[in-house]
Amino acid sequence: VSGEVNLETASLIIDVTGDAILSQVTGDLAIDNQTTIGGETYTTSGTGGDLRVRNSGGTLQVNTDLSVGGETALITGSALTAQGTGANGIPLNANVNSAGNLVVLSQGDITQTSGNLVAPQIGLAANGNIGTTANPVQVQTTGLAVNPIDANVNAPGGFTTVNSVSAVGATVNQGTANNGGNNGGNNGGNNGGNTVTVTVVLQPAPLS
Repeated sequence: VSGEVNLETASLIIDVTGDAILSQVTGDLAIDNQTTIGGETYTTSGTGGDLRVRNSGGTLQVNTDLSVGGETALITGSALTAQGTGANGIPLNANVNSAGNLVVLSQGDITQTSGNLVAPQIGLAANGNIGTTANPVQVQTTGLAVNPIDANVNAPGGFTTVNSVSAVGATVNQGTANNGGNNGGNNGGNNGGNTVTVTVVLQPAPLS
């Protein structure tokens, strides 16, 4: 795929040998495991190259395992400028394994009921909450950037906090506390009463 492909669907199956750069502007979108169209059955495997799925007009739900041979970006909304409750979240219900960096940008919350996010570096940013105390986002990575800073994330193998993470044109800058508070939320649930500044850059131009 040489440019961004526009979608209008509720269910998406991804099985691409190269890059897949996908965008939807209306309605909720789910990445599902399997569907049958015209007697043919299609099953999600992922991509051999980069994957970006952006839904600016609804939620983006991951319901099946994804294996990505390049970088990965999962995005709702088009501008994330302030912390606060918002619609159009990203529910994660399966594993996402990315050979390159992984960025998840949510206009609402980032929630996870099952699975792990696996990538060399991971960036998580949301207008709402990232995980919960009871259900933190499970990650396996060496470098992590979260915004807001009081994200609920669990990384059994540990991680190094990095200033920013970029993938397929989307960037998450590490959140900062303006009161010198505790950023223990990165380890799974201590909000520390921080006020945060959210700084997220989204560059949705097609790949060259």
